Amino acid sequence: MTVYRNAQFGMSGPESSFGTAVTIDRSMPYTNLTGDLVPVDAESEVIDAGVVARTDSSYRPVKGGSLTYEFEPKASGFGRFFKAALGAGASNLVSTGLYQQNITLGTSQYLDSFDAQACRPMTDGTFENDTYLGCSVNSIEFKIDQAGVLTGSAEIDVRDMVTNIAKASLSRVTANRFTYAGFTCQTGTLTEPTTTVLGSATTNLTDIISWSMKVENQLVTDDYRGDGTGLKSQPSVLQRKVSGEFEARFTPAIQALRTNWINNTWFSLLPKFTAGTDVLQFVLSAIRITEPPTPNMDGQIPTLKFSYEAKWNGTATQPLWLCARTADSAL
Repeated sequence: MTVYRNAQFGMSGPESSFGTAVTIDRSMPYTNLTGDLVPVDAESEVIDAGVVARTDSSYRPVKGGSLTYEFEPKASGFGRFFKAALGAGASNLVSTGLYQQNITLGTSQYLDSFDAQACRPMTDGTFENDTYLGCSVNSIEFKIDQAGVLTGSAEIDVRDMVTNIAKASLSRVTANRFTYAGFTCQTGTLTEPTTTVLGSATTNLTDIISWSMKVENQLVTDDYRGDGTGLKSQPSVLQRKVSGEFEARFTPAIQALRTNWINNTWFSLLPKFTAGTDVLQFVLSAIRITEPPTPNMDGQIPTLKFSYEAKWNGTATQPLWLCARTADSAL
């Protein structure tokens, strides 16, 4: 019997040479995967005899592609992908069987490129195995809604695709998923994370009901050069943009954040998700409210919506840390 849910998505480690195939060895759990090879087709302007144009009048000067990967982040199995999305990272032992992965915005010209494989089932039970080469993460976003599950989505730029690589044999990622039940948040004076200690701040924000954060890597995704391939060069990283939103009940603690907006004051924000010993923490050392967080006056429960941007204040070591407590010893 054909099981259409047997589709599979996986990734490789970093490519040693951009666009050169590497073994697919890690499962990437997904909730949705869209996108594909996106060639640029063109038509000759030569005026030819005939009732229709000839087949050789169509040509393909360049090609590339893109994928939209939607997922539920977990502490285990995602370290490599998070590093590919942000740029830098390391894993350190905390205690027996527990490691802390600290992922930060790298300063290199390029992100880690990798290969991704989408194995899509056909009606007869066989698979179309599409392996995307030269993948780079252009953006990644995380979201949590009230009483929901932490979700993520990433836009992945692709250099090329091949269909001659066999379906990889991958193990399922079984770590806990993060839900609203394990969501907490802090602000105030920041204590930065260390290699084995999570970040912290002085004030607990217990009134937040939803939160999101997006990192845009601003990749140059159309860098085609005259190298005889018709394929794009490895995309350079421009200055990143980090932004997001959160919604909260209008309490005195949240009023203080609105006062920060009134005074154009930067402050820290530390959303954290816990599931057993697994932890995923986002440490934003300096954010600023960018839109008026005007309290509602409609007879409903008082609530504020905040839009923010994150930047580097020149004091903190990093503008952003993504910290994971996990059983994985390596990214």
